[in-house]
Amino acid sequence: MNNDFVYLKDISEIKFIVGLSKSNTNTKSLKWITASHLLPDNNLSLDFDEKTNSMDEAQKIQKEDILIKRISPLYINYIDIDFQDVYAYNNLIIVRPNKFTDSKYLAYILNQIIKKISLRTSIGAVMPSLGRCELETLKISLLPTNKQKSIGEIWYYDNEKKKHLKRLTELQSIKNSYMLNQYIMNKTGGIGNDNI
Repeated sequence: MNNDFVYLKDISEIKFIVGLSKSNTNTKSLKWITASHLLPDNNLSLDFDEKTNSMDEAQKIQKEDILIKRISPLYINYIDIDFQDVYAYNNLIIVRPNKFTDSKYLAYILNQIIKKISLRTSIGAVMPSLGRCELETLKISLLPTNKQKSIGEIWYYDNEKKKHLKRLTELQSIKNSYMLNQYIMNKTGGIGNDNI
């Protein structure tokens, strides 16, 4: 399988999650990931919705899953956390690579082409969306396993670096505001400015 093109459906399991499953009548309070939790640069809002609904194991999120919004997809989200009992809901697609495909490599490839596919499916005022057929028949360049792993790791750690730099910028801004406020308090005899 060196440098071959294969269909996505041949190297992964693809699950379209549109609504809640009715297959299981046991209900309990569960955590749900929805499209609103998926953020750019492989960020994920961990403020999950909690609802009491029927669960379906097919909707359960696993480590190394790739999540894609079905409507207006512009990026993917790679799951690098081993969640306990978190489920997909509301127009999400789960792509679960097989054991012969590096999950980070596939996440990188899908992230590169998902916006192009989305824009191609948008016509006029119609919201862009992904259909099963176009996703399943997506051609993926399957490199040797060691190259897949290297490319996937570079993509993953580049996103991690972006997350940390963003957080560092936020912390620097907080520090600067605090220092300015302290300076004003010292110059005004202890009257701070809460608006800074």
